[in-house]
Amino acid sequence: MTERYERQERLFGREGQRKLGEVKVVIAGAGGLGSALAQQLAYLGVREFTLLDPDRLSHTNLNRLVGAYPSDLDSSPQKVELLKRLILQIAPDAHIDAVPKSVVSPEGFAAVRSTDYVFGCVDLDGPRLVLAQICAAYAKPFFDLASEIDPDSTPMTYGGRVFFSDGAWCLRCAAEVDQEEVRRFLMSESELEQHKRLYGLDVGHPEDSGPSVVTINSVIASLAATEFLVEVTGLRRAAPKLTYRGHEGKVTRADIPSHGNCPVCATWGQGEAAGVERYLNTRVASQ
Repeated sequence: MTERYERQERLFGREGQRKLGEVKVVIAGAGGLGSALAQQLAYLGVREFTLLDPDRLSHTNLNRLVGAYPSDLDSSPQKVELLKRLILQIAPDAHIDAVPKSVVSPEGFAAVRSTDYVFGCVDLDGPRLVLAQICAAYAKPFFDLASEIDPDSTPMTYGGRVFFSDGAWCLRCAAEVDQEEVRRFLMSESELEQHKRLYGLDVGHPEDSGPSVVTINSVIASLAATEFLVEVTGLRRAAPKLTYRGHEGKVTRADIPSHGNCPVCATWGQGEAAGVERYLNTRVASQ
């Protein structure tokens, strides 16, 4: 088994490989980003996974969900089960907890509390910020992945970014989330219906139905897996933010200054005292 990792141990050594084999990770979101990331982490030697996603495979997922095949549509499996199968095909000795639940669930909270690193591969800013707040409360290093295609821009822009937080900054103070989208996500059913009447919001239309391409997802997943790799093995610290501008053919790094007055960062390591369990009483926690 040692020979399997000999080529990558030339980069970060056997001690680095040992650390990868012992670290626990949570992947929240088992779609295009999450599946590409899970594949790469399994190849790197990660062996402890918790996978979170309430959704089942659909026909439109087949253009980007790594490890999913047309024959899988016959049984409409949970996405987390497909990722579990993918990981086990690469690493039969891996331990995988496939949880068909949202991160905003008792099971999702428990997974974050018991892990070492968290990867957010969700589509919307509501669950993205909630996940960031859970990670801050329980002092969990957090990689947030996002791919972006804007078909209305001229010329069309496409790419994405990887964001890393370990207590000095978060998605909120880095202005990486749409606060209005977060507010809608946390509304009750009655509040959402009222918002629809007042502002014409089509609450039945999924906000994550935009373009998605496997190659762009894979670039973002590769950037995240590499930043995780260097962080865990000690090659260097993970970059706070890497942005991939596919339309320009480049990746850029941005450092994020600390924000001492950020209400999310201020809860770092407070656990239950941070009050994040309040999200378990919202509309989204019952879905």
